[in-house]
Amino acid sequence: MQKNKLLDPFWIAYIFLVAMYFRQPLTVSWDPAEYLAYGKYIFSGYGFNAYYRPVVWPLLLGFLWKIGFPMPVTMKAVTALLYLAIPLVTFFSFRDFRRYLGLAVASQPVFFFWSHLPLSHVIAVLFIVLAYSTEGYLSGVMAALAGLSRFTFLIFSLVHVIGDKKKFLGGAATFALYFLAAFLAYGSPLAPMMKASEIISWSRYYNIWPEDPFFYIRVLLDRSPLLIPGFFAVSKYALAALTSFLFFTFKIYRKEDRFLIDVLPYLGISVSRYGSILLAVVLLNLVQLPGIHVYREECPYCNLIRDDSVVVGMHPVVNAYRNVHFRPWFDYFQDVNFTGADYCIFYRDAIPCTNDFCRSRVELFYRSCSAWDVLYNESGKVLVAAIPRRSAAQG
Repeated sequence: MQKNKLLDPFWIAYIFLVAMYFRQPLTVSWDPAEYLAYGKYIFSGYGFNAYYRPVVWPLLLGFLWKIGFPMPVTMKAVTALLYLAIPLVTFFSFRDFRRYLGLAVASQPVFFFWSHLPLSHVIAVLFIVLAYSTEGYLSGVMAALAGLSRFTFLIFSLVHVIGDKKKFLGGAATFALYFLAAFLAYGSPLAPMMKASEIISWSRYYNIWPEDPFFYIRVLLDRSPLLIPGFFAVSKYALAALTSFLFFTFKIYRKEDRFLIDVLPYLGISVSRYGSILLAVVLLNLVQLPGIHVYREECPYCNLIRDDSVVVGMHPVVNAYRNVHFRPWFDYFQDVNFTGADYCIFYRDAIPCTNDFCRSRVELFYRSCSAWDVLYNESGKVLVAAIPRRSAAQG
């Protein structure tokens, strides 16, 4: 069997996937920097308390940072390792066509693109395939960790353990530890999830997202039409796929192709029972990869900010490059607190204003920031200034 495994055509597809993956840049942007900022906050007080983020990815990144691994290069390396492990887990776990499940999910073009950013979906999907590939208590623990890596995968944590006592107990024990920690830290076991729900609702203030209820269906038809039968399989995972799909279509105002990632594992599991379809999915995915282009996001101003400083900012990316105490200003309804700050970062596109009140608040931030010692100005789009302590104290 080992010989057959080594000769399996999986390896041709996997090597091609690896080559295509490293052909594109790995980059750090808003969300990855915020996960790391939360991790730094947990271990040191740097960054900021982004407790509305699922805790697993920040814990891992924060721990690696705390023991001395350099950021953000470590973020990129760990993401690559976790991403490339997804196809291997199912390949070595199953003997039937399900061994291609991880490859089918990882090579899906939307998943492939967004996995070049150190985002939580990579580790969350890895936990999903680990849960699906194992049994007993361990499987339940992996299912719970998937939900605690990405809150929208909490539905997987639920449906996966249905009907299996050991899986249920493994998942329940994991969630009990998490809820206890959340209660001790924030006064309520559900505080992180409730705050995450509140922040998700902010998207209703920005009328810039597609309102098309067929948005995600169009993305699937364009990228992965062969996964659509997964909605109709007689499977609890098909029900989970439909539930997640309806949630993102009708509940979340903000529509982006990356949110389809939260449906892909369910569809992959649902169609994995049909070997010919699963193989066709892999083939269709792979032929699309050479045409995908991943943008590179740099932070030319990050090195202008010294470590151990206080930064008021509209974009958290500095947290990936410097060890700072960060005060986020992402909600234009909130007042800006410059007191005691060392730097301010204005980022015009961070808050996509669609009303006069929002525009006035953003303009006020810009005027306040630009009044100090400007260190960097990218045509008024990005502005970084050092705030004199005496002036900052006057607020």
